[in-house]
Amino acid sequence: MKNNSTPPAVIVSANNLLAQAKLEKCSLCGDRSFLLSQDAKGRPLARECSCREARKKVVLFNNAKIPSRYHDATLDNFYDINLPKIKLALTKAKEVIKLYQTNYKKRIPDLGKGLLLYGSPGTGKTKLACAILRTITLDYGIPARFIEFVQLLNQIKRGYDTGEPESNFLLPLVEVNVLLIDELGKGRKSEWEGSILDQIVSRRYAAQKTTIFTANYAVTKKTINAADKGDAPSLLAERIDTRIFSRLSQMCHFIDMDMQDYRKNMPEMVEMKKN
Repeated sequence: MKNNSTPPAVIVSANNLLAQAKLEKCSLCGDRSFLLSQDAKGRPLARECSCREARKKVVLFNNAKIPSRYHDATLDNFYDINLPKIKLALTKAKEVIKLYQTNYKKRIPDLGKGLLLYGSPGTGKTKLACAILRTITLDYGIPARFIEFVQLLNQIKRGYDTGEPESNFLLPLVEVNVLLIDELGKGRKSEWEGSILDQIVSRRYAAQKTTIFTANYAVTKKTINAADKGDAPSLLAERIDTRIFSRLSQMCHFIDMDMQDYRKNMPEMVEMKKN
């Protein structure tokens, strides 16, 4: 029989490069994850403590490898922002989370679309995406992973030097339930970079895995911020292969978050709500 008492609180902090979650000490079991008692005949009994499931969720959050900069990113951060694009993005994020959580509970293959959050830098795309990963892992116990695309490329290049195959880096990203690829389109636009992205996108597309992307490039010319116009390509389709872009349109809801840079106009992008 499981114990239904409230588990200890989860504390999330910035730990060097990554966000790190931990549980407060459990007053019920002393962090053993089970409770000892006796039956009517005095025989010892062990039952699972309510903190055990919470500990599993903490491990999933830490395995997601969310950058420390976004350790405090939650969906609550966005509720008080009275901007139409933010409200739409938040609504769609909650829909994606709810659908995925329902499918996961019922052991239904993941048929839900992910998100492509696109627009100029500083509009909260990565923060919202990380808030989604936090909700998925800590609230619902679903495995997820964050990766910044150029960082992945650098990891693979270092692996070449030590004889480590690409598959060691790519397979975990292909297989994880929910993947967040940050800074899509960033890089030198080389054939090799395109092949790495194609492997991840194509295999997740075939497996119907939920994927979230962020990109600092517009999807159409109508959504290009006037301040970002210049000689460099401003469309995402110009930064990645057209076949990959076509796959994205089938895998994701495209969410326009192109607006003013919060970092230039506000001390903080969001004022945290008081508990």
